[in-house]
Amino acid sequence: MDDRRRIRFQAMGVALLCGAGGWLALTQPSQQVLLPMVGALFVVAGAIVQSLRWKAVIGIRMSWTLAHERVWNRSHRFGGRLMMACGLLLAVSELLGTAPRNGPGVIALLSVACVVAIVAKSYVYGYRETHPDV
Repeated sequence: MDDRRRIRFQAMGVALLCGAGGWLALTQPSQQVLLPMVGALFVVAGAIVQSLRWKAVIGIRMSWTLAHERVWNRSHRFGGRLMMACGLLLAVSELLGTAPRNGPGVIALLSVACVVAIVAKSYVYGYRETHPDV
């Protein structure tokens, strides 16, 4: 599948998720909809992040990821998988009834934790690339 087709397909997936979220928001209490929909968006974003090309306009754009293609690829593979895991955790926690009462707080905490973990891991990849003897 070429890049244009893949981007169109992913955009249709995001639009479908947004439409489903809007319909669910009208029929269900907002707390029951918030975590699964944000979780689904995390999963879609994680899938998109994994397929980004080196030096793309979006992505994990740190100096060490832009300097080496291998660091870019490894960082985006890790970041995409972590985002997908966090999204599944959010969605499943609400569907199983184990979600905490403070949904937006959990989303914010999980988002910050994902960003910190992705930046730290990409830094480790970059350091290992530039210092192979360590």
